[in-house]
Amino acid sequence: MEVTAAHEKISFSQPKDNTMLVEFAGSWKIGQDLPAAVEVQQQLKTRPEIKQIAFNTESLTGWDSSL
Repeated sequence: MEVTAAHEKISFSQPKDNTMLVEFAGSWKIGQDLPAAVEVQQQLKTRPEIKQIAFNTESLTGWDSSL
């Protein structure tokens, strides 16, 4: 699943049975239209088997405390 707001993106995959991979892309800074954090919570609610969360930030171009 992928959620996009302007050029910022968050996507979710499940590379292992008990692991969710959260990938961030774009510039995540205060004042920008960013995907909501509730998206992560919703993914976890629909995948009760998840015991680990991994993050991929290779495509982040900038960030501040909003991330």
